[in-house]
Amino acid sequence: MFTRLQKLYQPQLISKNLSLYRSFCTASSHSTVVTNLIKIQSDVQKAVDFSTKSPLAKVLPVTKRIDPELVREAYAHGERHFGENYFQSLRDRAADFPSDIKWHFIGHLQSNKANGLLKIPNLHVVETVDNTKLAKKLNKACESNERTLNIFLQVNSSGEVSKSGLPPSEVLNAAEIVIHECTSLNLKGLMSIGKIGDKKGFELMYKLKTDLCEKYDIDPDKFELSIGTSADFEDAIIHGGATEVRVGTQIFGERKN
Repeated sequence: MFTRLQKLYQPQLISKNLSLYRSFCTASSHSTVVTNLIKIQSDVQKAVDFSTKSPLAKVLPVTKRIDPELVREAYAHGERHFGENYFQSLRDRAADFPSDIKWHFIGHLQSNKANGLLKIPNLHVVETVDNTKLAKKLNKACESNERTLNIFLQVNSSGEVSKSGLPPSEVLNAAEIVIHECTSLNLKGLMSIGKIGDKKGFELMYKLKTDLCEKYDIDPDKFELSIGTSADFEDAIIHGGATEVRVGTQIFGERKN
């Protein structure tokens, strides 16, 4: 999988800011970050090979409270997709980092930040759309900014009151509203932040994906399932068919306070 990802995300010249690009390509290929990435990608591929549900899974490096220099090492290694939890952090990183990065917003989004988030040109996807009101707000912001946006619906697979997300019973109805009423949004997947190692929660997410794809005639191979983190990504792949696992500390080490 490492070789496949490496080929997929080969660095490209950034004519807009070539000097910035070069500064990001100076990290050592033997750094701890790169070593960790290679190990994680190998473990992910082993889980994919064992799984009957996940034909392919990718690692999303999570940059929440991570030193920018460490993120640069991952970029120099060839990573182009990164996940960020906070609006202000994402806005600042997007301005300081090369423009060929595809940013995933993976934190809780306040509706009043929707328009500001949409002004980030290389925002790739918002994975945490946890209600239809927010979906409509993002759709309106897309129209104002004359762009489209990929989104995931966030599901509360564990039923914990402390977790954001749609109740599983409301996912199909929410998907219908997004598909038919939010024409500037592209529904690309489901996402969940469940209990660590919750195999039943992973299985539930896989069933929701299957049911949604069947109901709306979506190719399941092109519909993402973002579940699993540093602590349980292998279970997420094997039991839930994860196509994306969000890994931060196992790549970059402990976060800053």
